[in-house]
Amino acid sequence: MQKIDALHDKGERPPKNKTTESIGLSAGKRAIVLVDNAGKKTAAGNYWEQKSGTELPLGGFLQQTARREGNVEAIQLRDGKRGITRRWDAGNNDWSFTALGKKYYSTLRRNYVADVPILIEGKRKNGTVYRIIAHED
Repeated sequence: MQKIDALHDKGERPPKNKTTESIGLSAGKRAIVLVDNAGKKTAAGNYWEQKSGTELPLGGFLQQTARREGNVEAIQLRDGKRGITRRWDAGNNDWSFTALGKKYYSTLRRNYVADVPILIEGKRKNGTVYRIIAHED
């Protein structure tokens, strides 16, 4: 945290990394990551916010859903540009992933909700049969 204090005292401001979606500071040959590629603040990022009194941008490209336009899926990068994640290859009947797409889809998590019907059948004391179809929420 001493390096962060020194950089803050010099008036350094954390830029977006040129090759990734992270935000960080340069301390000589080392980099201090404040916001990772997923858009989550690191411990150093939390410390920077406390020290500087300014909030770091969150988000990152991993926090969004890719949009399909024709045979191409893309996401919006932090700088506002469109980043292509994959293209549909009709000849091979498969997706062709870009480097950005490999990074994006490798960490993408999907959540599914399964609706399972429950069938309850039984016989009452008086001999009548009942049938109940329910869904668990």
